[in-house]
Amino acid sequence: MVRFWYQAGLPFNLVKLKTFQDMIDAIGAYGPNLPAPSYYEIRVPLLNKEVDYTEKLLQDHKLQWSKHGCSIMSDAWTDRK
Repeated sequence: MVRFWYQAGLPFNLVKLKTFQDMIDAIGAYGPNLPAPSYYEIRVPLLNKEVDYTEKLLQDHKLQWSKHGCSIMSDAWTDRK
């Protein structure tokens, strides 16, 4: 697993995320032969599913934005492009 981490250049602090542990638990619950998602699955259906999930999380916030206005604040920004 760490070789993947280093080859992908992933930040070390990702291991602190609850979702990382959730992923490890899901893989462990499936067993040793969990099929990896394909390049297509990562780029299209799984990404679309995550976008839909995020949109659902924002629904209540968007209702509040229409009533009270919206401000987006960030304490940091990194754009390596």
